[in-house]
Amino acid sequence: MMGQRSAVFLREMGISWVDLAGNADISGQGLRIRISGQRGKPRGRWRPADPFAPKRARISHLLLQHPSRLWRQQDLAEASGLDRGYVSRTIAVLAEAGLVQRDPARRVGARDPQSLFEAWRDAYRFSQHRLITGHVGVRSGEELVERAAGLAHGASLKYACTALAAAFQMTQFGGFRLVTLYLAEEPAASWLAELGFRGESRAGNLQLVVPKDEGVFLGARPVGDVECVDAVQVCLDLKDHPERSAEAEAAVRRHLMPWSVGGA
Repeated sequence: MMGQRSAVFLREMGISWVDLAGNADISGQGLRIRISGQRGKPRGRWRPADPFAPKRARISHLLLQHPSRLWRQQDLAEASGLDRGYVSRTIAVLAEAGLVQRDPARRVGARDPQSLFEAWRDAYRFSQHRLITGHVGVRSGEELVERAAGLAHGASLKYACTALAAAFQMTQFGGFRLVTLYLAEEPAASWLAELGFRGESRAGNLQLVVPKDEGVFLGARPVGDVECVDAVQVCLDLKDHPERSAEAEAAVRRHLMPWSVGGA
């Protein structure tokens, strides 16, 4: 908005003006327009785009799955399922944060994979997904994984284990009670009944998770007979997880993500 001193100065200089709030002082041959007192709309605080918002995070996910690769933007778009404009804008945000680099051919890669992963991990919130927690009567976490995975496969329901159950499949680290399973869609009541699922929020041993974005399935693959998300997603989901999550995350990072371990 034009200040009073500036308005007086411009008037004395014979210069017409209009400000963004709608105030004006315009003079010309046979013309005089003067508008004052307009304050315009209050400006909200500008917030930069979040490079780790659920859909945008697919780009970081791919970069970290191949930490030494340099990607063409077209290849990132095809692998992520995002349009090229969205990919370009996401890369620009990551570049502004100093998290990616480009080579002379304009290919893109992580500047420092460990820094990129830690930045994403700091921003990641498992609670952004739709969580359905309950209990299934089994003797062990391994038995529960086998039952849930088998029923999901039999129902052609896209799934993937994550967190403690996936860490165990990948590294055989420690025992676990809580099983966490991504499902691509809301489970049907009949499927839950067949599983023997009882909804309980406190003493539950099974977390069924409908993801905020399908990017969690990028790089998912069978480990033995069980479909699991990739190591990067496992470590993200172990953040603030109960039981021996810190030790499980350390085992996954040491065995499958050595570039994420300081001094490795």
